[in-house]
Amino acid sequence: MKFLFLFLFPLILCVVVPTTRAQLLDPFFYKDTCPSLQSTVRQVLLNVSKGPGKDERLFASLIRLHFHDCFVQGCDGSILLNDTASIRSEQLAAPNLDSIRRLDVINLIKENIEKACPGVVSCADIVALAAEVSSEMSNGPTWQVPLGRRDSETASFDLANSDIPGPKSNLPQLISAFQKKGLDMNDLVALSGAHTIGRGRCTLSRRRNCKNNGSKGENVTNLDQITAFEFDNNYYINLQRGDGPFNSDQVLFDTRGAQTINAINLLASNQTLFFEAFKASMIKMSLIEVLVENSSSSPASCFIFHHWNGILIHPPPIPTPIRCSCNYARTPSGSGASKITIIPSKLRCSALPWPLLEASIRCTISGHESRELKERASNFRCGSIYPK
Repeated sequence: MKFLFLFLFPLILCVVVPTTRAQLLDPFFYKDTCPSLQSTVRQVLLNVSKGPGKDERLFASLIRLHFHDCFVQGCDGSILLNDTASIRSEQLAAPNLDSIRRLDVINLIKENIEKACPGVVSCADIVALAAEVSSEMSNGPTWQVPLGRRDSETASFDLANSDIPGPKSNLPQLISAFQKKGLDMNDLVALSGAHTIGRGRCTLSRRRNCKNNGSKGENVTNLDQITAFEFDNNYYINLQRGDGPFNSDQVLFDTRGAQTINAINLLASNQTLFFEAFKASMIKMSLIEVLVENSSSSPASCFIFHHWNGILIHPPPIPTPIRCSCNYARTPSGSGASKITIIPSKLRCSALPWPLLEASIRCTISGHESRELKERASNFRCGSIYPK
């Protein structure tokens, strides 16, 4: 019972805001300026989750996105920023590449919110809200999300590579990474429970029966082999059985003498306690290095250079020409390939229907030559942008 007290006591502490800036956040921050915010986020996620091309990984992906955002210079939406002449996108860092997904959903939420409350809600807050609603829609815990974050104008490729703990991390590395962000061992155990839902790549899995037969390591496995898309405490039961999906999961239970073992045993036996621990740690994590109105950094639109899966979305006016390399198929069958250098301001794309990965896009390129391209979105890439 001694550890029970030690484990539960931080749950009270971690809902107390740790910094002056975080104290300016408020779950009712948009009560007057955008009262439909929460309902809009919920409705968009409901529509996407039940729409054509149902994505069972959606909710897990949005929870993960919030984690990856907060661990790099705070919960500031910087993970959404695309490459510019002065920014190297965090999306291209090793821990994020082929890991974070469904940034398009954040964009869709933003578009819907802008119709009702233009220029009011930050993308950092949308990411935080999307994570909470994703937990709720997976039958997991719910909580009041502190709101009022401002968006970063900068991103850090280097910090994304160094600060996001990887799936092969050992326990000391995990503890160090969390402590660096003001999170303790209890937060580590509780937040790792997010792996109760979703899927992971076989190239990173510790399971021998996870076969990676794909050419690019795209094969995935359910993180929880029993209740893959139900938010429950089965993750901790799996650790007790030696069936953690990644090394960074199993070391929480297998490291001899680790305090995390007692915490795992406790959460494996009590789902209610897990839910309380998870939501408290999610709130605590969401307050890491937040930007607010009186911060030195000014708010910025995180979608100015935003892209998803290599497709430019809402490209801004281009004051000077930049070069964008696009690979596309010459024939409907996909045989043969060519490459063309274009000016993005002369590129117009439309995609129908949802989801983009299964859709065809039609692009007209104006300039030295003009042609129409119809190709699966996953094959049409326009993500490498360099100054001319």
